[in-house]
Amino acid sequence: MLESGYAEFYVGSADWAWSVASSDIDGDGHSDIVAASRMANQVVWWQNADGQGTTWEEQVVGYGVEVVSVDPEDIDGDGHPDIVSCCNGSSDLSWYKSHVTPIGVSWTKVPIGSYYGSDVVAQDVDGDGDRDVVSTNWLLHSLSWWENLNGSGTSWVQHSVDTGILGPRDAQVGDINGDGDLDIAVTTSENDLVVWWENADGSGTTWTEQVVKDQFEGWGISLADLDGDGDMDLVAGGYSLGEFVWFENNGSAQGSISWTEHVIDSDTEAITAVLTADIDSDGDQDVAYGGWGHKAWCENLDGRGSQWLDHFVRCEGLWSLCTTDVDGDEFTDLVAGFPNDVRLWDLNYPETCYLESSILYLGNDLGTGWLGWVADVTFNTGRICFQVRASDSPQAMGLWSDTLITPGSLDGILDASDSYFQYRAILQTLDPFSTPTLSSVTLTWNSTGTEGQQHAIPAVTLLLPVMPCPVRGSATVDFQLSEGGNAEFSVFDISGRMGYQTSGFHPEGTGELVIPGLDPGIYFIRMKAGEFEAVERFVVVE
Repeated sequence: MLESGYAEFYVGSADWAWSVASSDIDGDGHSDIVAASRMANQVVWWQNADGQGTTWEEQVVGYGVEVVSVDPEDIDGDGHPDIVSCCNGSSDLSWYKSHVTPIGVSWTKVPIGSYYGSDVVAQDVDGDGDRDVVSTNWLLHSLSWWENLNGSGTSWVQHSVDTGILGPRDAQVGDINGDGDLDIAVTTSENDLVVWWENADGSGTTWTEQVVKDQFEGWGISLADLDGDGDMDLVAGGYSLGEFVWFENNGSAQGSISWTEHVIDSDTEAITAVLTADIDSDGDQDVAYGGWGHKAWCENLDGRGSQWLDHFVRCEGLWSLCTTDVDGDEFTDLVAGFPNDVRLWDLNYPETCYLESSILYLGNDLGTGWLGWVADVTFNTGRICFQVRASDSPQAMGLWSDTLITPGSLDGILDASDSYFQYRAILQTLDPFSTPTLSSVTLTWNSTGTEGQQHAIPAVTLLLPVMPCPVRGSATVDFQLSEGGNAEFSVFDISGRMGYQTSGFHPEGTGELVIPGLDPGIYFIRMKAGEFEAVERFVVVE
């Protein structure tokens, strides 16, 4: 069982990262990240430059109108991952051949077929040893696969699986009935089905449709053996009702499979991404999901899918998810695509909180700098460390430094000629009942021709996320003021009605607000303090 903490890292900007995936694109032994940036009309990949998942270098692979799905697989059998993509704004189903050299990776776009795609998966559908391509078409209500005729990806033929399925979304490929060939499972959003097609002859020319569940407006879907009985079960996320369920594969009965539905989480919002993996490395399959509400990975406690423990990850508006191991620690990391960027969650972390300072203008160059802090940390269960960055432009502060475990000199860490400085305090604990406390931060710098100047860096004004979320009972809100003064707190429900408001003087430093008596639902808390204003979202359950 993992600790419930995580660390979030920024990978890069993306304009609606509708799909994310991971593979070692450049062959350096480190996992990289690929994304479909839908509104930028781009396929992009980020090189894991330091092999630790903290430094990323973006490269554009190619272009397509509203690219919505990518899958990095070796299409031509040369041993290097290529990238298959489909588009929702044009009939552009293609793959990008990778050319890996010691100085970098270049790409050649190769057409597969004329097809408006919603999702794309590269697997060996006909069992001939090369990668074929499966794609759903949400606009034209169809599901097809393309046969890689010569194994090199230069000659393709389309095979129709179904032309009457309304609004197919995500697709998964796997051996669902255990007969040794690959079948296809799909969620739909118009005729509201979770459905799979049996690859009846094993060559992909004859398909038999079987409904897993109707009246289920699904989006995300995944296949895995959740109960450890040796067959493939199915996980699905509901879009309109927010259901997160798995369907137990009970085996074949007269040529068809019966399914038993199990609820993983009934308190979710619209789910757009679902995946399965052994996230906690205990030998069984766990699940993760995301969408427009809270996001979580769910731990399969008994290895049979009957007991689940939610581990919440704080974010909003997620479109896509994938698993990876970017730092080579043999623990699963999660990659998430959002409307504006792509982020990485390292789950092998203690409970973590970040406090970022304002950008400070030093009045002159940093010169020789020294950073110190005073903190109260419980021995062996917590720590406080720092990252710093500096620049000559407050609009472009650049990347954070490596983590500073102890106070000390900033020589060799920051450029002495920079005039703007910012720090990020990282508070971590393995004990949820023992919180590290940061009392003060001091920056000393000595510019050319000046004596050393020591300044206590002012605390920042913050509204912290409501944790844990969802809330059961009273909601506890933590906040921080950079100086004493009046602060106003207002709570609104999802329709905009104010249900609670309080204001008054609060001293400098951290504070806590307890909000009682909220009915189950979705709420927003707004904090105003001088020119500062921030909003956090939280959910109350019974």
